Parts: sequence; C-alpha cells; structure tokens
Amino acid sequence: MQPRLAVGVATVAALVGAGWTVPAPASPAAATPAAIPAVAQVAQVAQVAKPKKPKKPKQPGRSPSGWKVSFVEEFDRLDPRRWNRRHNTKHANEDSFLLQGNVRVHRGALRVQARKQRAGGRAYTSGYVDSIGKVSLPNYFVVKVRAKVPMEQGLWAAPLWLRPTDFSGGEIDLVETYGFERRPLIHQTIHTDYGPGHRKSARPTPFERVGDRTGRKWHVYTVVKTPGRIVMKVDGKRTATWRTGSPSWFARYYEAGKRWSMRINLQVGGDYGGLPDRTTDWRRHRSTMSVDWVKVWTRR
Repeated sequence: MQPRLAVGVATVAALVGAGWTVPAPASPAAATPAAIPAVAQVAQVAQVAKPKKPKKPKQPGRSPSGWKVSFVEEFDRLDPRRWNRRHNTKHANEDSFLLQGNVRVHRGALRVQARKQRAGGRAYTSGYVDSIGKVSLPNYFVVKVRAKVPMEQGLWAAPLWLRPTDFSGGEIDLVETYGFERRPLIHQTIHTDYGPGHRKSARPTPFERVGDRTGRKWHVYTVVKTPGRIVMKVDGKRTATWRTGSPSWFARYYEAGKRWSMRINLQVGGDYGGLPDRTTDWRRHRSTMSVDWVKVWTRR
C-alpha cells in the first residue's frame, strides 16, 4: 500500500507546485490509503477546472503612416449589413452555380466551398460574397486580406478583388490562383472595360517566392492605391506595381475618382481555371477557400 500513498503525495505536490491550493490533512490518519481516492479526485477536479488563457483578439495592426483604419472584418459571423451572399445565380465566364449554402463562417474565418454538385443546369456549385451597396472604398486606400486558397484542378480562387461601385470599367485583382498550375502562381492584375476592347496588365509571382511550394498556406495580400500608383504585396514583399503611363490606360480607369466594392469568390472551370477532372479532390479541406480577415485603411 505504501507505493499508492507515494503517488498520492506526489500528485498533491504537483498541484501545489502548479499554484493550486490543496487542503492539508488534519492528521496523519487523513493520509491513509483510504484517503487516497479523495486526493486523486481533488487532482482530477483541479485539472479540469484549471483556467485557460483567454484567446487574444485579432488586431488590425499598426496603421501605415498617413492612413487610418476604416474597416475591419474578422468574420466572427457574416454580417448582412456588410456582405451579400449570391444565391441561385450563375456567371457566363465560369462553370459553377452559386449557392449561399457554400458560404459559411467557421472558426473565425469565411469559408467558400466548391462542390461537384448539379444545380441550375451546371455540374458544379460554389459561393460568392460581395459588399455591393453596403461597403465601398474611396479612390485611395490600403487593403489587406489574410487568405488560404485550394489548389485543385478546375478551381479558380479570388480571395479579394475590387470593382467600381458604378459598374464602369476597371478591376483590381489582388490575388487569383488557378489549380491546374504545377508551379503555383499568385496572379495580380488590373483591367480595363470588359468587352471587345478589353485589356489587362498582369504580374504573376511564384508562391515559392514567399516560401510556399504548394500555394496552400496562409498569406497576407496587400494592395495600396495612391495617386498615380497601385502597389501589391504578399507577406510584406512587393510583387506588383503599376503607375500612370504604365500601362497607357492606367489614368483613365484608376485616376477617375471612383469608389470601389469588394468581392470574394471561388469559381469552377471558366475562362482561366480549366474544368475539373478525375484528379480534382472534392473533400472539404481541399476544395475550400478560407479568408481570415479583411482590413481597410483610408487617408487621414
């Protein structure tokens, strides 16, 4: 019986060492083998009741010089005052049907999932979120998004892109990815009007440059729009720059005093993604795009 008593004493000593108060026995008789189950029970209760450190709230980070925080979205929920979920609709430039059920918030992040699922006359479904009519950005801004993309054949991810609120020409693609690429690239692009005269200027960057060979890791993407210039970064590294005169149509679309809405979507197939095939992994963790947060700064 003595070994059992030694274990009980050691347990009490460990609890005391960890900062817990364990009542001492009133007499040596209280430390008899019969009392050991009570000691063990105290240890078990103490272990369960030990308080956990509170989770630190997410922070918007230090404001760039001359800028102030004007919008922070941390996706504790999908606020309908800020975001629209597109439902029962489709777009001509891709092959999925959009369902609001493919957009959810889980563990503090926005999740947009693509599925092999027939709906609306198409073989796939996906999700789309935008801020049209609810949140808009002035002509000059800093936007950051922390996101993780799927890299499966046929999936075309766009964790954040912007278009003018008046639906005129211009589009800023902070990041797009195409799952068919064997060497995954971060595609960052600006556009003119869509239609016969459509032009774009693209700046692809290998994910390897930011230490990610698969393209599936979390990254922070940044776009800084200032007078005469648009700069993009990934994890703090500059990856793209455009300015007045380069391209020649820059000022016409990006110096016109427009306001901008935000969009987040995951497309299937389409003009750039290519169709899924037998290699496409449709398991949730492989066919879901995640957005942890979106933060916007505007001029002071």
